[in-house]
Amino acid sequence: MINKWRIAAAWLIVAALVLSSAAVYAGDKVEGSFFLKNIVVNGEEIVNYNLQYPFFLYGDMTYLPLTADIQEIFGFEAEIDMDAGMLKLRKTAPGLPNIRDNRAKNNAEDVTAEVESRLSVHIVDGAVAPPPEYTEETADVIVFEPAPLQNVRPVDLEQCPVLVKDGIVYLPLRVFAGSEALGWNLYYDAYFGICVSTNEDIAASEFFPETEANYNKGLVQYIRSVNGNLSASRAQELVFMLRRAAEVNELDEKILIAVMQKESRFNATAVSRSGAVGLMQFMPQTAAGLGLSVEQLYDAKTSIDYGAAYISRSLENYGGNIDLALSAYNQGSGNVSRGTYSRGYAKKVQDAVGDIDAYLAEGGFVPQE
Repeated sequence: MINKWRIAAAWLIVAALVLSSAAVYAGDKVEGSFFLKNIVVNGEEIVNYNLQYPFFLYGDMTYLPLTADIQEIFGFEAEIDMDAGMLKLRKTAPGLPNIRDNRAKNNAEDVTAEVESRLSVHIVDGAVAPPPEYTEETADVIVFEPAPLQNVRPVDLEQCPVLVKDGIVYLPLRVFAGSEALGWNLYYDAYFGICVSTNEDIAASEFFPETEANYNKGLVQYIRSVNGNLSASRAQELVFMLRRAAEVNELDEKILIAVMQKESRFNATAVSRSGAVGLMQFMPQTAAGLGLSVEQLYDAKTSIDYGAAYISRSLENYGGNIDLALSAYNQGSGNVSRGTYSRGYAKKVQDAVGDIDAYLAEGGFVPQE
């Protein structure tokens, strides 16, 4: 006799598989994760924070926005015909090295997009023949009909949906990399990001900064040496968020890493005995003064950004004195101003920075001078 519990378990497994591979339909809302890592196109860094419609991750795929700037930078044209239900991609010469307005336009928010299943994607080999030049012989010709497009081929998206955000179409980056007609090639490194070459004669790997990737790898491994519960991917996310916050606030990212180590040991759910919350251990009353809820303090990026901004302002207030800035972070600016503070916390943080430097040097994660 077949065990009825085994049958029930088998049906549960089947149901789980069906649900996990459920199709998405036109109009469905999907959530994409902001692409935190670097994007380099033909040797130029495209800062994702500076894009109104940023690159994002959905279903482990990197999605690229078909904006005018992106089309010019990458060298392609996207023609959308909703009546025919076709999106045609055609290779052109890159006409723009980087985005026109290169300033921050987003704060790494996740992207809510809509599935557009009415569009099929096609690659166009060849180009429309230009009309003949105007001469006396052709003066009586009123309309020039272009030659038909050559070799319009459908693209297999392999069940990856076409997505739309505010009318901007998004496609998986691999659609472009997989097309011989476009001639792109990609190089991805988990500790750096994506490098793209749109020149078929130049490998994307030639634009890969190995030294920077190796440095990031060292920071990731250091963080995991302190907190072994963190996955490599989570530690990578922290490193990219920390480096961005350090750049914006003109800080050394190792200071931020050291502060986070001392405050929470890289545990985003940490709560101290006094009630401080999150990676950078903000008190709820301090957060309220900054317009933040307690729930927001558990968000890694929010905690990092506000921690970095606090240290940066303290450095400015104390004439660049890192000991005073770190003491203010730990004990409050009032105690520092009154002179009723200890330098013990600042020393611990600076010692941790020294540990990070030693770890990087011993592991060969920084270039030898």
